Amino acid sequence: MTENHDPGISPGDLYSIIEKVHIGIVIVNNDNEIKFINNKAKLFLGLFSGDRNADIGSRVISDGEREIEITREDGTLGRGEAKTVDTEWENSKARLITIRDVTNSLTESEGVRNSALYDPLTGLPNRAYFLTILEQAIARYRRNKQYTFAVLFVDLDNFKRINDSLGHEAGDKVLLKISEILKMCTRKNDAVARFAGDEFLLLLDGLKDVYGILKVVKRIQDEIRDPIKMKTRKLYIDSSVGIYISSGEDITPEEIVRYVDVAMYRAKSRGPGQYEIFDQVVFDQVMQSMKLEEDLKLAIDRNELKVYYQPIVSIADGSIKGMEALLRWVHPTKGMVSPADFIPLAENTGLIVPIGNFVFEQSVYQLKKWHAQGHLLEVSVNLSVRQLEHDKLLNFVRKVVSDSEVSSGYINFEITESIAINEEVRCIERIKELRNTCGKIKIDDFGIGYASLGCLQKLPIDVVKIDRSFISKIPGDINSLAIVKAIIAMAHTLGLKVVAEGVETEEQLKCLRAFSCDEFQGYLFSPPKPPEDLEKLLEKNRKA
Repeated sequence: MTENHDPGISPGDLYSIIEKVHIGIVIVNNDNEIKFINNKAKLFLGLFSGDRNADIGSRVISDGEREIEITREDGTLGRGEAKTVDTEWENSKARLITIRDVTNSLTESEGVRNSALYDPLTGLPNRAYFLTILEQAIARYRRNKQYTFAVLFVDLDNFKRINDSLGHEAGDKVLLKISEILKMCTRKNDAVARFAGDEFLLLLDGLKDVYGILKVVKRIQDEIRDPIKMKTRKLYIDSSVGIYISSGEDITPEEIVRYVDVAMYRAKSRGPGQYEIFDQVVFDQVMQSMKLEEDLKLAIDRNELKVYYQPIVSIADGSIKGMEALLRWVHPTKGMVSPADFIPLAENTGLIVPIGNFVFEQSVYQLKKWHAQGHLLEVSVNLSVRQLEHDKLLNFVRKVVSDSEVSSGYINFEITESIAINEEVRCIERIKELRNTCGKIKIDDFGIGYASLGCLQKLPIDVVKIDRSFISKIPGDINSLAIVKAIIAMAHTLGLKVVAEGVETEEQLKCLRAFSCDEFQGYLFSPPKPPEDLEKLLEKNRKA
């Protein structure tokens, strides 16, 4: 500032204007003596009239701009931006310092920064921030090979069901609870981040051995497995965990995240609540599974999926009463792929929905052909949880049955016992709707999930299928024999038909006949076959 101001403004008017501005203004000479200071600057710097010659140069003078601590009008501490420029005062060199309150704008800036680094729902570091933390751990490991760390990839099993059945608000509450559990199970120097959706990343800092790492993993899975109270119900959740342990290789954070993702994928493929430590064997296996998944996506269009049928036979007279539809995959290079390999894959990826629709449609139209040939059989089609939860299932079933003009009384839907007793799935109403729409309901694999008598009473079940694990042990195993006999008696008391699956010997069939079991299926009569290969059996059955 110089005294060469507009001659139309008096010095008194100029000072009055300066006092009204919202910034602090200070002029100091080369000895850092205050030559002029307005009231706003005094407030910001905590100066009073007696401090007029206080040395403030070291606080605010710089060759550009800097942040300083200020006192705000409400008495609270804030942050100011001080800018310094050269000027003249009373014909001598001086410095003009302006001070502006930037507390609010800095707070907003920090908010933007936080939103870029932290997950807005859980407040945990996000993926980007976790990669930075992981890079620091890798750098420590490079400097000191005695330092160790582990990375965990935690994924909630079947979390989508919670969102679909209870809504996203309930899902968010579950995610908040899980984030609390993960923080509780780790130490202060560890890091917990939300990767995406229901996936979390953890850095275990400095753990020395596999035992200690697995101890943390077990605690996490046990804590997550404890029921979470949600209004009037309890949610039971499992988690799959992939594990990477620092080794001698030079590696990037992105590669580690990929590895733990691969290990988690492998763990999930073995069922809920599993963990897997990454190594090259696991990596190769998962890459094969991912390739198989890609092939499975194309299998329907390439006409590689086939529906085989296994006869369901009356124990009383040996006549064929129906067929169970069983999916087979004839891969162009691998040949026949085991259902044990691709059905869980289809379940985990959601491909089971279009594949299940394919099986149902094929089965109904095959049934129509058999009926036209005079074989008044029933057909049984398996339904998974994913299919039952799908909003378009009922409409699809109705359309296929209507278009095919097949009587719905000849169609059976098979659901596993685990679905029937799982209250989280909320599919009892859907099962009832299916039964009212068309066909009968069979409960499959009965006995392995310990379904109660009450469960059988509340579900709209027509047929109970005894799991093959019990049938395979009779008549030699006394316990299995007693279980089979009890299941048949209990089902008949409730007015339900009983089918035994996996019957392979005459001795097994003899026991079932003695217990008054209604029907059986298994290799003793016929393995699953393509429909054209069953013509002789069906013709023989019609003449019998």
